[in-house]
Amino acid sequence: ERSRTESMSSRREAPTAGHRARSSSLVRLGPGQQQQQAVMTLHRSKTMNDRTAVLAAKGKDPSYWRACGLDWMADLVSQHGLSPMIVEVLAFSEILSLSQFKLAGEGLRSCLRNAIELHRSKMVVEVVPPVPATIQYQPLLHIDAETIALHLTRVDYDMFQRIPLRDLLAADNTKRVAFIGRSTLMTYWVARDIVSEPDPTLRARIFQKFIEIAHALASKELNNMSSFVAIMTGLTISHVSRLKKLEGLVKQRRPDLWTLFTGELQTLFTPGSGLYPNVFARVNGFPTPVPAVPFLGSFLSAIERAKSAAGKGDGDLSATARMQVEYATTQHRLIRKLLVMQGGSYASLPGIVIPELDEYLRNGLPAQMDVAGGKAVNALETELNKLSLLREPREPAKTVESTA
Repeated sequence: ERSRTESMSSRREAPTAGHRARSSSLVRLGPGQQQQQAVMTLHRSKTMNDRTAVLAAKGKDPSYWRACGLDWMADLVSQHGLSPMIVEVLAFSEILSLSQFKLAGEGLRSCLRNAIELHRSKMVVEVVPPVPATIQYQPLLHIDAETIALHLTRVDYDMFQRIPLRDLLAADNTKRVAFIGRSTLMTYWVARDIVSEPDPTLRARIFQKFIEIAHALASKELNNMSSFVAIMTGLTISHVSRLKKLEGLVKQRRPDLWTLFTGELQTLFTPGSGLYPNVFARVNGFPTPVPAVPFLGSFLSAIERAKSAAGKGDGDLSATARMQVEYATTQHRLIRKLLVMQGGSYASLPGIVIPELDEYLRNGLPAQMDVAGGKAVNALETELNKLSLLREPREPAKTVESTA
């Protein structure tokens, strides 16, 4: 009897092979081993009290999270002073996002971060009420990049889907004009929000956030090349690119983001005589009906170049006929690709719809900036140039003394 009791006790205490396999699979979740191992230390303790004690000692220190490779967690802790319980839930969402439950983890993380930042921002407004005339919604400081990118994509895709096939090549079609004009609006939104911010640290944060948004837009989940090109154009426009102190601050604060911006994103963004070949190849290479928002300018340029080449037969009827066939084939193939992209849906992506953000991106931005017409754009360019020089004045030219 005693032997049987000891045997049963040992079976209860010793983990089974299946349990060991499941436990092992939680630690080996795929890529990001260093982050996973650091985050998993929060969940190795047996009780909630033990985990809370660990977080009370380490979780309030932003450097702890940066050492784990979780800069976004460090930023939240340093900005908001989160409670250990909230930090633990965020850590758990990070574990999910690095596992086979990636979508669930990203959705939980996005919801938590948005809830925290929106709640904190509303508290500030209640304590220090701003003058009504100066109230301006600032999603770049209140909402994470992935959520902003998803909302941008939903707005862009709605506009893209509304362009009928017969109007894709009609230069004066109002829906096509509005869709292309939105790219111009996005570009000046980026430049304006950067150069209009007087505080250097906040200006660097805004620049960093736009890099993150561009990266999210170019992801395989969103495939929004329209806003990607627009935002990258805004980040490299002369009013912004001349700000060398801003560049130095971003390099110092987030060298990883600067490397991403100058490497992967700049390579994808390469204009290539206006065709944007890498962007065009990325979108044009989709094999199946997936939702995507193309940079329409690259498609129209490709069609126009094929049309121009078709008109250069040099009097040779055979060559002219062959080029006309090639032009018709190219036009059919590209328009067919656009129709395939219009047939998808972003409804299955995780994330919440923030009504204020959706309203701001759909209607608020167009109301703030007029980019319809040459005069309006010239006036905006003049204003951006003044703000850029105000942030970082030009250095006086060095005079070289001549020797007799």
